[in-house]
Amino acid sequence: MSILYGAQIVGVSVALPKERINLAEAYPDSERIMQLTGIRQVCVAPQDKTAADYCIAAAERLIAELNFDRNLIDGVVFVSPQPDYILPATAGVIQRRLHLRKELIAFDINHGCPGFVYGLFQASMLVQCGACKNVLMCCGEVPTKYINKDDKALRMTASDAGAAVIVSESDRDIKSAFDFVTDGYGLENLYIPAGGTRLPKKVGVTDKPFVDAEGNVRTLEQINTDGTQVMKFDLDNVGKMIDSVLRQMNIAKDEADIFFMHQINAFVINRMVKKYKLDAKKVPICIEDTGTSSSASIALAMCRTVGNEKFSKAVLCAFGAGLSCAAAVVDLSATKFLPVAFI
Repeated sequence: MSILYGAQIVGVSVALPKERINLAEAYPDSERIMQLTGIRQVCVAPQDKTAADYCIAAAERLIAELNFDRNLIDGVVFVSPQPDYILPATAGVIQRRLHLRKELIAFDINHGCPGFVYGLFQASMLVQCGACKNVLMCCGEVPTKYINKDDKALRMTASDAGAAVIVSESDRDIKSAFDFVTDGYGLENLYIPAGGTRLPKKVGVTDKPFVDAEGNVRTLEQINTDGTQVMKFDLDNVGKMIDSVLRQMNIAKDEADIFFMHQINAFVINRMVKKYKLDAKKVPICIEDTGTSSSASIALAMCRTVGNEKFSKAVLCAFGAGLSCAAAVVDLSATKFLPVAFI
């Protein structure tokens, strides 16, 4: 549990691929699944686009719309399990392409769906400790590149996206609360087994397709998941994390302005609303035409729902690969949210 002081979320921007798959056309026999998930379209990046490309597009728009002096950015944090290169860090790629100054801190964090909250935590720590005054935090993924074409479960939910956030030093009396839980014992329930140094790719071995218990085709080089176990972890931990961050801030659950949950699917979010006795009107679901955009999904929900409203007590909660769950209470009353860009 941590409370951080003096770090303001200045702006949030999201970019997604303009290319989409209409699920009703691609899977005409899956109307019931679409009704459960609430997802009818997913965004798919072209083969030559990376997570960083969408993060950079989101960052360029954010800098322009805020009229922010890019020379004042002295920290870059990139959160993604899919870097542009094995070496160096993609944060340096972002610094270079955005023409940021050289005298800055730049590093990557390898994380999946909870990455948005992890990134805000890291950016806020850099500001609080005085290492930086203005941190550009980017997070995003292109999971569709790691999903088998015959993996119906993941093909009907996952989307590619990138988000950019600027976190700056503030003179306001502002604070944020964070809490985290990680269950590495369950990592096999959501991971890509092959491609790292533990299990290098091997033609004829790691690229050999197999069929899981639900009939989804996968290889060891693609996303492997046990949806039942992941959902159990999520339902067991989300409520605890939300209660923890609210307690740190001395805020009652009904006093929170809004709950931005990881946009996994409508079925799971509605289960959480019911189990944790949340006000459904305060829990936006924004996935019908964008699918589950991994670590960018909370930013996407923000940009699609906040508008001109002012939320000083916003609860964020993200969960997924790790297995991991991360929650925060943040002040968004002075934050600018840009309309979502499809590029």
